[in-house]
Amino acid sequence: TTKNISPSTLLSPLEWNSRLKPWLKRELAKLIPECDVDFLISITHSLLERGHQLMSSEFNSALQDFLFDDSVKFIEDFQNFASSVWDIATYDRIRQSKSSFRS
Repeated sequence: TTKNISPSTLLSPLEWNSRLKPWLKRELAKLIPECDVDFLISITHSLLERGHQLMSSEFNSALQDFLFDDSVKFIEDFQNFASSVWDIATYDRIRQSKSSFRS
């Protein structure tokens, strides 16, 4: 099940604060532990405020300065989570079970 992931939908306070920001914080900390993830989260928020879609070249270019070759994969993962209707724990379980199934 997926949902609308327009920038305005992603920035709704409930969506941003309860789902997306915690997911971003966790995933960015795993990807680049030495970085100030709050700074990258604010960049992400700013890009969405300016109406950039997750898979846009502008979004990728802005994050590529920090994530380098991982930016496309990270944005794809973010889009997958953002478009899901699940909380982080449920999303992780579903992703894990799909991964185990493919193995």
